[in-house]
Amino acid sequence: MPTRTDRVGEGAAGPYRRAGVVPGALAAVLALAAWSGCGPAEGPEDVYDRALAAVESGRFDAAEAALARLARLRSPTPLDWGLRARVAIARGQVDEALGALGHMPEDHPLSSWAHLRAGQLELRRRRFRPAEQQFRLALDRDPGLVEARREWIYILGVQLRRGELAREFEALSRQSTLTAREVWVWGMVADLAWWTPGEHGPILREALRYDPDDRWSRLALVESERRVGHWDEAEKLLAAIPDDDPDARAARAALALERGRVDEAASLLAGGPEGHPGLEALRGRLALSRGDGAVAVRHLRAALAAEPGRRKLLTDLGRACTLAGHMEEAHLYLDAAARTDALNSLLLSAEAREGPASPESWRRLGAACEAAGRIDQARAWFALAAARDPLDREAQQALFRLKGAARSRDQALGEKTPEP
Repeated sequence: MPTRTDRVGEGAAGPYRRAGVVPGALAAVLALAAWSGCGPAEGPEDVYDRALAAVESGRFDAAEAALARLARLRSPTPLDWGLRARVAIARGQVDEALGALGHMPEDHPLSSWAHLRAGQLELRRRRFRPAEQQFRLALDRDPGLVEARREWIYILGVQLRRGELAREFEALSRQSTLTAREVWVWGMVADLAWWTPGEHGPILREALRYDPDDRWSRLALVESERRVGHWDEAEKLLAAIPDDDPDARAARAALALERGRVDEAASLLAGGPEGHPGLEALRGRLALSRGDGAVAVRHLRAALAAEPGRRKLLTDLGRACTLAGHMEEAHLYLDAAARTDALNSLLLSAEAREGPASPESWRRLGAACEAAGRIDQARAWFALAAARDPLDREAQQALFRLKGAARSRDQALGEKTPEP
């Protein structure tokens, strides 16, 4: 599953250093002198420097004492609120930390840091909606904040939000060299082969206990229950979502097909909006079961356009084209499905393998992604190999070749390929 960190307070001094507020040696000496009762009287900045030094060294009792004194000397500034939040985070005082972070002005240099930390705190207690909102705000203020994007990717993955997950992985790959685990999960997004009810179901249940109105977690838990055959439980979960919700409609139709209620499924599918990937995929599958190749082709093409690379869609579309007599097109889709199968086999083999991964395996995965038409994922695998060994000729040649392929693709789409 997508990776994330639970070390909310780790590295928290970084933004302070960039803002130029870490005390210098002279300030530390003056603060120590004032604390010991000699030297000039402490002003607010002296007390702040002492509080910051205490936080940096992990002396949180001293930091709290200094912050209490500081509050008697002046009204809290944004930097004071940031220190209060860091102390509360270190002490596990989530509500106090969120309260302090909430005082950070949006136009302050530490605003993105405050939103990131608030999102991590909410995520730690499985409150996905406020966590996502905080990560979005952090990225609005600093689009290059890779840590916030990684945390958001974790939420998208747990909640089975395939389209958004693929887009955010692509954005992350253009900002940073991904870890091997991240590229592996990205490669499995289309078919969600990494997602398991046993691992993710309990997380989703916990999220719903905190926030029953968390729609995405509810829908993902419905899918979890459906996969393990708990159909009644899945239907109970769906009852809380309005009938006009297209994602819920698709989930109800999938359940109806699973239970053999074909007429009910057909009615649900007939009433939903056009272009919805889940509904279109199910409409195509239903048409296939009825032997209507032309209708199946139309719906499955729409589903594949919305969710490229899904093996099931490629296979179903190949079958539908065969049924409709479009043999040349059928071969294209079935060949693409075979290349996707080869890639998925490599990915699953890489996951099962014990011991550290090697540049050779990354190059193989990169080549398989390239063969499957996944240019950005291929670049990510070859970038890993090149990062391990900048003189890796095969990896460097592949990156040059794929950069040209990405440029040609994006020009055809009217987009611009960012430099890696």
